Amino acid sequence: MTPRVDVLLRKIDEGVETVRGHYEADLAAKEVSDELLYAVSHMVADCLSALDWTANAIKEKYGPSGGRSPYFPLRATQQEFERGLDDQIKGLRSNLDFRCVYSTLLSGRRVRRAGSCS
Repeated sequence: MTPRVDVLLRKIDEGVETVRGHYEADLAAKEVSDELLYAVSHMVADCLSALDWTANAIKEKYGPSGGRSPYFPLRATQQEFERGLDDQIKGLRSNLDFRCVYSTLLSGRRVRRAGSCS
């Protein structure tokens, strides 16, 4: 994982605690506060950024050089995800080195370092 993504993952964990605190206060008050809505929105944005930065790191390591920064494809099915990944990073699934990372993405496991997929 890239250091930038690691920072976001840490911030997401902090965001969960912030959301929990606002949620508990709002539950007691029986009212949804703007603070809770903002905290949820901010945490979701950080999650999306972490996914997009992960897609960019994957492209840098396994994809073609140059071109635009990819977005992480959020799709409803595995087949749609695969098509979205192909659309975002051309030729990625044909890269033999990426197959391990790809299977890890589909399984939901976290890749901690290169070669740790086996």
